[in-house]
Order: sequence, then C-alpha cells, then structure tokens
Amino acid sequence: MLSTPDDAMPVRRVADISGVLAAARPHETALVHGTRTSTFSDLHLRTNRVAHGLRALLPDGGRVAMLDANSDAYFDLLLGGAKANRAFVPVNFRLALPELVFVLEDCQAEVLVIGEPFVGQLDALLSQCRTIRHVLTLGPVAFAAPAGVVSMAYDSWVAAQSPVDIVDPASGSDVVLLVYTSGTSGHPKGALLTDANLLVLPPVLRRAFDCTPADVSLICLPLFHVGGGLWGLGSLFAGMTTVVLRTSAPADILRAIAAHRVTSVFLVPALLQLLLDELARERLDCSTLRLVVYGGSPMPAPILRAAQQAFACRFAQLYGLTETAGALTHLTPEDHLQPDSPRLHSCGRPLDVVTIRVVDVDGQEVPRTRIGEIVCRGPQVMAGYWQRPSDTEELLRDGWFHTGDAGCMDQDGYLYIVDRIKDMIITAGENVYPAEVERVLGAHPSVGEVAVVGVPDPRWGEAVHAVVVPRTGRVATTDELSTWCRGQLAGYKVPRTFDFVTALPRNASGKVLKRELRRR
Repeated sequence: MLSTPDDAMPVRRVADISGVLAAARPHETALVHGTRTSTFSDLHLRTNRVAHGLRALLPDGGRVAMLDANSDAYFDLLLGGAKANRAFVPVNFRLALPELVFVLEDCQAEVLVIGEPFVGQLDALLSQCRTIRHVLTLGPVAFAAPAGVVSMAYDSWVAAQSPVDIVDPASGSDVVLLVYTSGTSGHPKGALLTDANLLVLPPVLRRAFDCTPADVSLICLPLFHVGGGLWGLGSLFAGMTTVVLRTSAPADILRAIAAHRVTSVFLVPALLQLLLDELARERLDCSTLRLVVYGGSPMPAPILRAAQQAFACRFAQLYGLTETAGALTHLTPEDHLQPDSPRLHSCGRPLDVVTIRVVDVDGQEVPRTRIGEIVCRGPQVMAGYWQRPSDTEELLRDGWFHTGDAGCMDQDGYLYIVDRIKDMIITAGENVYPAEVERVLGAHPSVGEVAVVGVPDPRWGEAVHAVVVPRTGRVATTDELSTWCRGQLAGYKVPRTFDFVTALPRNASGKVLKRELRRR
C-alpha cells in the first residue's frame, strides 16, 4: 500500500491514482497537451469513461494498442485500462509497417487507438492484422473500416461512456502495461508490467527528487518507451502538472520549458546535446528548471559540464531497463557537484527497493571492481515476456533478472556500466568493451558523438572500429584520434579504423543501432 503526496488515501493499484488525486486536488492542472488542459478531476472522470468503454469492447485481460506520437490519450488508456483490467500496449510509431504488424499481431490487440498522422497506414495494417476488431481514431479524420472492423472517433466514443467509478478488489498481479523492448537485435519482446511493478518506483523517486505538487514536469521522450511513460506516471503520482509534448524537437522543448515554467525534465544525452546547440541559436528563459534527469545511454563528460553551466540546476542520472519498469540505480544531484569525480562515470548506487549483484558466467558474484554481468532482484522486475516462456526462463533465473549489461561495482557500491555483453569485442584474445573506448574518444574536443563496434579481421578475429560524428565546427582526423586513444588505452583497445559520419543510426529510444553500423 502506497500513499499520495498528501497521504490522503492509499494507492493499491495504478487504477487508484486518478481518484486519489481528484479527491485531493480536483481543480489543479494534471495534464497540458497543446491547447488542451485537464484537471485531476477531468482526468479521473475521463479515465472512468475509457474503462467502461474498454470493458464493453474487450474481454477481461484483453489488450488495447495505441499508435500515435505523444498525446494525453496515453494516460487515458494507461489509467483507464488499469481500472478495467485491460492491458495497454503503446506501440512505437517509428516502426516500419512489417514491424508494426509484428507487434500488433504478437500482442493480439483487439482495439487500436490511432493518431491522425497514421490513419493512412490503416488499410495496410488491417489487411495483415487479424486480431483488430475496433479502431478508434484520434482527431477529426474519419476512416471507412473494412468488413469485420468497427471504426469510431475516439472523443465521441469516450463521451458516450459512463463516468461512474469502477470498484474492483486490488490485485498487484494484474498486467497493466505491455511494453515492447527496443528490438536492437531480432524481434522485440513484450515485457509484462503489473500493478505491483509500476507502483514501486514513483514514491521512491518522488522522495529522491523532492517532488511536490508545485512542480511542473515535462514529457518530451516517446511515451511508448518506458523512460517517457514511467516518467509521466511518476509525475502524475506526485501530483505534479505534467506537460506532454508531441515530439522531441529541441526548439519545442526549450519553448515549453519557458512557457510552462517547467521545473523537471527527463532526457537522454543525445537530446541534451541538441538542446545545447539550440540554446546557442535561440536564448530562452529556462531559469525555472531545478532538475534535469538523464538516462538511456552514457553521458559524455563535456556535454554534462556544458549542460550544468547552461541550465544552472541540479542533475541526476537513472539506470534501468524496460523489464524493470524503470530505474535500478540513481546517481544523485549531490554526486554531480564535483565535476572531476570518477563517480560521474558510474550510474550511481542501487535504489533501496532493489538488490544488484555482478556475476560471472556461472552466476557467482565477482569481487568488487571486477567486470561481470549485472543481475538484479526486486519488486519492479517484470512478470515475464508475453508468450515467450523460454526467453523469460533464460533471463529470470533463480529470482534474478539478467540484464545483459556488463559492469562492475566499486568499493562504495557505485555501479559502472561497461557495455552490453553481446557488444564486447574479442581481438587477439583480449576483451574490449566499446563503452570504454567511446568514453575516451567522447572526451576529445573534436568529437560530438562516437560509437565503437567490432569488425571482422583476418589476423585478430575482430578489430576495433570507431564511427565518429565530429563536433559542429571542428574537424577530427584518424591520426589525431589514434594518438589521443594511445595515451589513455591499452594498444589493443585503440581503434584500428575510423569512419566519419554526420549522424549515428538510432532507434526510437535513442540507443545507437550497432547492428546497423556493423552491417555498413
């Protein structure tokens, strides 16, 4: 049982959040999306309507999918679905048609809520997705559904439902959210996140970041990703006003911060660099920011220092995975006060609700500072993968979730992510973790971004190869970067070859697609 910021009523399920907050602050602003503003009372009544509507369309435990860019309708479906015990599946709108078909078919969604920009894909989707029976369109666009499929306007459908509360016994085992992994290799897998999973972190992070209902939170990362979606859920849980941006355009983010007097935001490092570039072109008032939280990938030291100077606020880092419903570790604002501290290369210490170990290939814990696989145990670890028992058994062993991340822990309990285990390069029998090389190259003044991969080599098995995006206005050369690396890395870790590109390929959550770099 958890409590709201005012400790007014208990929160046993995700479904309770809107009702508790509507009782505590009915007329305060909950969500801002474009020109639309919703109070906590509005949100509660609307999610009640969505719950009744989903009960009429889906069997108990059924799945409703959403294909759209960021929208406040995400929270309608997340909270309304939780009230109705219908699982919500936010779909990555950046996927190609075959990938969209795979996800919708895999989760067996019977209801699809779709945004206006994507309605043009409906004919192709419905011709290949056999499970969809109902389409709800967001916005003014109409859609002529084929035989066997019912199409309705989302707003009209919501308005036609009852606003009366649905009262059910609490059950922490109900699946609320089905989030598909990034799919950096092979097909994505659907992580089953329950009430119990999703309610662990919001109160922990609320305390860690001193969040209050006076704060204004900004969502600019994709909501279909656990980082954006759970940041939004945590913001609502804390009773904050939450501003939902349609996209991650840097200019829009900075203008939203200024216009809505945003106090906290969650970003990925690549986006933070774009914000700094945009801020240099258009100086906007970001003085209300008191907290920038980042995660998703390593933060290059030059970008962090520049951001701290530009925004003059507290910074914190979170490390977690889709399968853990968000954060496992926290690098606190206090840890960021010393700009040259080696701890800034870490992702912080485990949150108090999670246990983390670093283990060898036999599952035995390794000594501190030695590299191994990061495994974790805690109440936020997913129930499993949707319809993939073998994958679930492979990664959830003896109560421990195996992250696939290689790392080590220092004597003070700070966790350092070295790399993904599968990305490790073996050259002449030596192990090279690309993240270590990337950290050294990323500190060079001429390097904006860098990714390191292994490429086939007839002599060494694999060779270290670096793909570099030069910093704006700077020129990087192979000889210069090789010399820079040789001064800080063992010889076998120094890249043998370099490519210089204008941008790195990334997936929707901002992760570099190293399989694409290897293919090139």
